[in-house]
Amino acid sequence: MEQRYLGQGTAVTPAMAKAMNRWQRSFYNLNTPKGGHPTGLAAALTGYLSTMVTSELAVRISGSARADYLQRMMDHFLPALQRAVQLAAAEGQCVLRPRIEDGEILVELIPGSRFYPIRFDPSGRPSAGYFADFRTSGSEELVRLESFDYRAGTLILENHAYRLKGDKLDREIPLDSLACWSGLEKETVVEKAPGPLFGLIRMPFAGTVDPASELPVSLYAGAEESIREFDRLYGELLYELHSGKRKRILERQALPGLSGKPVPGALGYQDLTADTYLVLDPMEQQKPFDDYSPVMRTEEYLSALRSLLHLIENQCHLSAGALALEVGSGGPVTATEIVSRDRTTYHTCAAVQEQGLRPALLDLIAAMDALCDLYGLCPAGRFETAITFGDSVFEDTGTEFDRLLRMAQAQILRPEKLLSWYFHVDEDTARRDYLKKEETDGHRDP
Repeated sequence: MEQRYLGQGTAVTPAMAKAMNRWQRSFYNLNTPKGGHPTGLAAALTGYLSTMVTSELAVRISGSARADYLQRMMDHFLPALQRAVQLAAAEGQCVLRPRIEDGEILVELIPGSRFYPIRFDPSGRPSAGYFADFRTSGSEELVRLESFDYRAGTLILENHAYRLKGDKLDREIPLDSLACWSGLEKETVVEKAPGPLFGLIRMPFAGTVDPASELPVSLYAGAEESIREFDRLYGELLYELHSGKRKRILERQALPGLSGKPVPGALGYQDLTADTYLVLDPMEQQKPFDDYSPVMRTEEYLSALRSLLHLIENQCHLSAGALALEVGSGGPVTATEIVSRDRTTYHTCAAVQEQGLRPALLDLIAAMDALCDLYGLCPAGRFETAITFGDSVFEDTGTEFDRLLRMAQAQILRPEKLLSWYFHVDEDTARRDYLKKEETDGHRDP
């Protein structure tokens, strides 16, 4: 969906709307320059980051029947989290919004192109704004704006529908103008809400588009021109390969379809590896067949593409070699070497996890908890949440386990610390399970 500028007062300024359109077009391979060839580099970059960020993610909610219900809802949603992070990396942010469906909580992914924040709290989280749902009805463009305003524990939600003229709202229309909008409440007030009732994954990178906007930017916001140049150069490389085929020069009678007579040794099939040319004056041709193979500049183009990839790595906050064209034969073999080589990628992933993903998941779980109370989905109860990301991609977890185990055996580290790290649970759960096991075995420590 194209980003629309729907008026003043939001963080989506005209400059931000144009930038977000460019990011979307790059993501969907629609921003390739004339003569270039789409490589899908923007999607590959965001897919790489989202995989690294979520590959070992674990969310554990424990402590009550409410916790068990929330854990079940989160388990349904977590497989979609990689896609959510990829959308956030492409557009700067992605909303995780829970909604009720048949007594269960489903999580809707709302891309940044449909989110218009207006006001932010001191931590940078949106406290007012609206979501846009664009539709077409015949030749008309329609939009439903669902606004939210959170102040001092009270959340006010409102729904309004409008006709669109370009990027401007024309006139308000009834919500039941479309079947998918009928039945929506025009206004809802939620008392004692923990927040706007959604989680927001934000990229941690500083905005470089518009100083007047507080919106985050795409992972590849600083690499737009480099990605376009990569597509252009790749298109030139493909042209070099196709135009550099062997040139076969033949007399007319060497082709059986032209002379009408079979010729010994004539080309009797279509050769896709060569371009065929006929001699206009047979008297100038000394032999019936002749080949010419031009020298192709493949290595020069590959060298230029490698240089561009290194530049894009820097512009996207990734370590050198993350986008290598070839697989290295003598790569790092120890955890220390891997951390050293991939330090920039490691810190970028950690920033996305801690500054973008963890707050979003905690806000999402708080919103789900509030919905449980509002709709009576399950018994009330206290719970604890543990979110772990894991880093075995960068570190040797076996070595780390041995180190923690020795510390626990030497009574330098409490056993629940080791169990919490190993099983991805909070320390209270680990302590409770450890003590239960000790009691069962009959040798609980005093």
